Amino acid sequence: MKIMGFHNSKIDSAIQQNPIIKKRPVLFWLVLIEIFLFAIAAGLSIAHPYLQRQRAIEQIRSLGGTVYEEPKQPRWLNRITRNIPLHKSSKVVAIDLSSATVDDETMELLAAFPDISYLSIHGPEVTPQAFENLLKLHSLRTLLLIDCPQFSAHEEEFLHEANPQVAISRRGAALLGITGQRHRWGCEIISIRPHSGASRAGLKEGDIIVSFAGSRVKGFDSLTDSISKYRPGDDVTVGYFRGHRKHYAEVTLGSWTDKVY
Repeated sequence: MKIMGFHNSKIDSAIQQNPIIKKRPVLFWLVLIEIFLFAIAAGLSIAHPYLQRQRAIEQIRSLGGTVYEEPKQPRWLNRITRNIPLHKSSKVVAIDLSSATVDDETMELLAAFPDISYLSIHGPEVTPQAFENLLKLHSLRTLLLIDCPQFSAHEEEFLHEANPQVAISRRGAALLGITGQRHRWGCEIISIRPHSGASRAGLKEGDIIVSFAGSRVKGFDSLTDSISKYRPGDDVTVGYFRGHRKHYAEVTLGSWTDKVY
């Protein structure tokens, strides 16, 4: 018998001396082929979820979403294989779809990521049936819903029953473009999204927003509630403190799908 181009006399001898092979050579080769096919099928069954996940990642990124991954390979194995060009597996821990317009087909991709802990969705077109895909995300802890009018209180209650630990936040279609935290005067700006309405109006990190469109701001949640009442393109007046001086700025609200560059 030749293996990889080399003649192996020991294998030939073993085959000739084996009574089962001598009597039923066809059966022997059929069993060998069956074992070979079983090994291939087992390998494909292992590879299929990985390939499905990689295709889903590519589709999400093509829509403008962001996928956050972390290494899954054990540290001791990293030390052994650090000089070997092996594929290092990773798991997806968060998906940001706030800058993409999500539809029902996109929601079905989430089934490939049962271990994510954070998910944001910009889904004005997502139907209640598609939100059922969220029930498969057992590790989900933070869910940000942006302009999702069809995610009703019923869907929220149903999701909480399946996953009591998930915290659900809502945002409207309009975007001011800041992150903030509660301050005793109102909402302190922590960061500003480039090219957003807040950025163009001249707001800066450290400014304290005290009013939005004439309504008092008591914190970040209060501010987002006020913003949700408006639409992209609306002009509003924002009152804020910079140091101990109060200022006012006219801000044109943007959209979550606006480019940040």
